[in-house]
Amino acid sequence: MASVDAYSFDCPLRPVIVLNPAKRDYYRQRFERGVIIGPSRRRGYAVHDVIRRRWMNAGGQSRPWGHAVDHTRPAAETGKWTGFQPVAPYWSERTGVAWIARGPLYRRYRVEGGAAGPLGFPVADETTSPGGVRELRCERGVITYNPRSDETTVHSGS
Repeated sequence: MASVDAYSFDCPLRPVIVLNPAKRDYYRQRFERGVIIGPSRRRGYAVHDVIRRRWMNAGGQSRPWGHAVDHTRPAAETGKWTGFQPVAPYWSERTGVAWIARGPLYRRYRVEGGAAGPLGFPVADETTSPGGVRELRCERGVITYNPRSDETTVHSGS
């Protein structure tokens, strides 16, 4: 698997395995503090252990998270985030792992500064109300998206 300088994963715990043997795609190798997963033996993404555990609990490479499309990276001063196909999970010791679907809420969260911005880290997974309004709760506020009006709104201090 590809080497990753961003994090020290220590020793491999298992050999490389093929996640989809019929198509011979998506490879995974488990390490002491994370996993490297990718579409080939030469291109893999490092997923830190706290996010990997949540990814596996959500169904691993099957939906809703899909496959990793980026390495785990620092978020703000104390957290981490990783890009997956349809979602971007964020983690901090204070908030645990919460995910945001890529789309209007995610774009607005990034415009507002992401985890380093005034909203801080997400504290819960993105939700959708019965009326279709999507919501992301953060440490210091809430972002809502109304698909009918195609508008996102930030509510600080919620």
